[in-house]
Amino acid sequence: MTPIEQMPVIMLLVTIAVLFAISYLVTDASLKGTREVSFEIKSDSLDKQYLFWLGIIVPIGIFFYLEYFVFLSNEISFNSTGFKAFFEESKLPLGVLALSPIFGVIVSNIHRTIQTEKQIAVTERKNIADSFYSHNKYIVEEFKLIKEEGVAFDIAFQISFPNKLYKTIYKESSIKDGGNEDVSYFFCFKNKLLFFIHK
Repeated sequence: MTPIEQMPVIMLLVTIAVLFAISYLVTDASLKGTREVSFEIKSDSLDKQYLFWLGIIVPIGIFFYLEYFVFLSNEISFNSTGFKAFFEESKLPLGVLALSPIFGVIVSNIHRTIQTEKQIAVTERKNIADSFYSHNKYIVEEFKLIKEEGVAFDIAFQISFPNKLYKTIYKESSIKDGGNEDVSYFFCFKNKLLFFIHK
């Protein structure tokens, strides 16, 4: 191939390199000072997604690259015949240009799915923690109501550390796992409270 015949291939490679550089610069990777570029779609905002910018910028760059050769091969005449010939030969570049919003929408929909999945996971964790706190609050308040005065002795009985008692009785309850109503059998045997457990 002569240098003239190699020119379109060289221009295509230069165009692709420039497009990658532009899409890298508009992402968060350049702002953070990292050289690592990830093609993975994350839950960060859409403007920080490398694939989103790549999907928009690459078709635009390829459009200009292909349209350049359409301009070289035709003389532009500003009449109906000239415009008809121009649009007839520009079908491929215009078709490639139409891919830009399509790719953007595809990446946007995938990104929205990932964000929704993350929100569901956060909500589930919050619900589990809320179930623990509501169970803990109810039981601790019930413990605080327990008061007993001795008949034969002049002694008043009251639970001083209801939260500690809760953690001893409901060992399976935690913020991570949520409220669990399973009572510690070891605690019941140890304190001879087995009759409180309904089988």
